Amino acid sequence: MNGKKSQNLIRVLSLAFVLTFVLAFWYQPVTAYADTLDIKLNVNSKTLVKDKTFELKVYNLSDDQTVVFKSDDTTVVSIDPNGLITALAVGNTIVTATIREEGKTVLSLTCDVTVGLPAISVKLVQPTIFVMVGKQAMLKTILQPLNTVETAKYSGYNSEIASVTTGGRIIARSVGFTYVFVAIDNGKYDLCRVFVLDESTYLEVLENPDYDTESLMREMIRQQLAINMGDDATSDDADSGTNSDVSGNNSSAVTPTAAPTATAAPTVAPSADSSK
Repeated sequence: MNGKKSQNLIRVLSLAFVLTFVLAFWYQPVTAYADTLDIKLNVNSKTLVKDKTFELKVYNLSDDQTVVFKSDDTTVVSIDPNGLITALAVGNTIVTATIREEGKTVLSLTCDVTVGLPAISVKLVQPTIFVMVGKQAMLKTILQPLNTVETAKYSGYNSEIASVTTGGRIIARSVGFTYVFVAIDNGKYDLCRVFVLDESTYLEVLENPDYDTESLMREMIRQQLAINMGDDATSDDADSGTNSDVSGNNSSAVTPTAAPTATAAPTVAPSADSSK
């Protein structure tokens, strides 16, 4: 009987030893993973125009951790020790950020990088847009070449009348006349005349393709000058305002020093938000 008890005791102790070993073995990797759980890149994918740069950043590193960057294809992009990516040639590659601690790799993060062609020209499809106050309209922009990866930059002349988002959406804020611009990195740009109208005037323009937009523009400019300069503003001031200097206030992109009067037939924008 004592022999059997001894054998059972040995079995129990052996099982306890095995369980302790297994738990200890599985516990360590969980702890190491938890230490790296919050580490991340500022982007997981990036599209760059050839010859442009972008800084890849690693967040939430501990004081004991270091990062080593590597490009899978150094003919497409290079990356320096600080994470600065330089787009060298059109193509696709992967950049890897390897996190090391005490001489061991604890985590690897990757970023997909696409390098494409720059734009050489930009054109707005609508030279003139009518928008009802309080509504929105989407600009249509053509970049050449069509396979460029560059993004057009939009800006507005008077955001109190109409502002424009980075994606080219016009937001009509108050009745008036203004300009919206689109530009690309090589300095080329195009512009669009924007009429923000009350509902009755908007519907009148919508129903009449021969509406006298030049007279409407002059009247709106006269009214704006009267507000900005006082009642001394004359109709002559309004007429000169059609070619007035628009190089200033609210434009963050390249803008012309004088906005020409568009002669093409205007396009009536839908009164409701046309994009999803």
